[in-house]
Amino acid sequence: MISTTSRRFRMATGMMWAAAAFAAFFSISAIGCAATRGGSPPATVGGHALAGTWKATLPAASSGGRTLTLALNPDMTARLTTNFQNSEPTLVDVGTWRANGQGLAEVTLRREGQNAAPTTMSFRGDATSLMAVDYDRTQWGTSGLTFMRTAALQTATVGGDRNPAGLAGSGWQWQSFQSPTENLTVSDPEKYTLDFGDDGNVSILAVCNRAGGPVRLGDGTISINLMRQTRMACPPGSLDGRYTALLTRVVTWSLVNGQLVMEIPAESSVLRFRRVK
Repeated sequence: MISTTSRRFRMATGMMWAAAAFAAFFSISAIGCAATRGGSPPATVGGHALAGTWKATLPAASSGGRTLTLALNPDMTARLTTNFQNSEPTLVDVGTWRANGQGLAEVTLRREGQNAAPTTMSFRGDATSLMAVDYDRTQWGTSGLTFMRTAALQTATVGGDRNPAGLAGSGWQWQSFQSPTENLTVSDPEKYTLDFGDDGNVSILAVCNRAGGPVRLGDGTISINLMRQTRMACPPGSLDGRYTALLTRVVTWSLVNGQLVMEIPAESSVLRFRRVK
């Protein structure tokens, strides 16, 4: 006859094994569900599709600079070409890319034709730029690495309006500036304005100074020539001189989601404006 104590021990042991089995089953099921949910990460960062072509310019010891072209294809493959703008052969890296759901895009690349280990780069992106936040600085430098979306793709992807008539008579306030080494938010945009006249000229307020001159607008191209400027000393910390200097270097423009986006491709930098009229 089995004692009461033995029966209780066997019942307790059985319950422990059942609990352990249930926990193991639950863990395996949870892992399986998580794998299913995360199996195909969305190809977006900040709500903007990343598939397309991006460009960046970096210094090079053997030439005036190197041009990088990063293609993020809809099938999640990636291709990076490095052109040294001289007789050196173009380098090609191929691999894959994904968005990890935390606002970061991860690109894994391997040099074409070589057996070297792959490298992974992480970017934080939006509609017009990809800024590297984790990358090999011994290869790409320490001053920062930012890719700008090519103008043609930007227009097709985010519906950018590049009709020059869209700027005539409009007024804007400077909101931000982004480059490979800086991400600046303008704290007082009402002090940095840009007005497009109907006569082919622009008028600019830069804190305590004013400037103006002719502007040449094309289908996505822009050239601002500030022929008249005041030279007053604005309060310390003002960006008046820098603001006007940047405007004279912009090359491309587009209207994206209600914003005016102007780019300086040679510097991989972008200025953004909010419409006020």
